[in-house]
Amino acid sequence: MSALAERAGLSIQRAGQLVQQLEDDGYLTRVPDARDGRARRVVYTRRGQKLLGDIEALQVEITEQLDEILGKQRTEQLLVDLAELDRELNRSESGVRVVTG
Repeated sequence: MSALAERAGLSIQRAGQLVQQLEDDGYLTRVPDARDGRARRVVYTRRGQKLLGDIEALQVEITEQLDEILGKQRTEQLLVDLAELDRELNRSESGVRVVTG
């Protein structure tokens, strides 16, 4: 949980709350870590994997629409600018996930 919290830029307590909510909703589950019997790994369920696929498909569709309206170069610059804005607003190094294609 500490690695997940650090990667997401959250407190361990908040990361735990989010994981619990996503687990309650059926998107995640916790399983024993094969390498460390004390640890538990957070993994996607089938429902969680489907949601990720749906999100990715929507992201591709939106990016294609932006490419048609703005052009590929302007869309890519927009995504870079949004990632910078996200980092500044959230004081996080990870920013938004940018997919270019």
